[in-house]
Amino acid sequence: MRQTVLIVAASAVLLAAGGIALRSLLRSQARSAEVERLVEHARELARSEQGLSSAAIELQRALALDPDSVPALIERGEVCLRLARLDESIAHLRHAVVVAERTGADGRARAQLVLARSLMQRYRGSSAEEDFRGAHNAFLAAQHDPAWSAEALEGRATLFLEKGRNRNVEKALALFDEFLRLHSGHPLEPGIREFVDQLRGRSAADGG
Repeated sequence: MRQTVLIVAASAVLLAAGGIALRSLLRSQARSAEVERLVEHARELARSEQGLSSAAIELQRALALDPDSVPALIERGEVCLRLARLDESIAHLRHAVVVAERTGADGRARAQLVLARSLMQRYRGSSAEEDFRGAHNAFLAAQHDPAWSAEALEGRATLFLEKGRNRNVEKALALFDEFLRLHSGHPLEPGIREFVDQLRGRSAADGG
């Protein structure tokens, strides 16, 4: 009799634990689905400049549900970049990179690319060596991913044309030439080719 009672009690405990685990799983799935919905809605809102503030609110709601959501962190970082909230953008994107490195989540290269753009934008105003190095390293990291290699290479080239002690037109031209060699047919190619011709023309006119 005692053995039967113990078996019944153990079964009840197991059932209760299973119920708790199931409820936890369902809550986690519902939270993930809501985060995904909020991120997608934010992307739609961010298609227009007028929707950026609303997109930022939706992404903040997503991050309140999951502070480590890489898609939400990247979208928030990009929206903040477009709103010129650079420090906030950089913080979110650095967090996204750390989470992606730790968990293996998709999006690391895109996070690096947007981080580089945010740091480059801040460098335009700060001329800080730290911002230049951070932007350059982030562009280099993104360049290793074939999906973002072209945009990252174009960003590196553009970075060397920013005003400041790191301005290097020859380095920029070499990187643009590398882009044209490696990414023939890319949508950015015609504009870059025209810009390179203009840049070389100005350099020749200046005697360099």
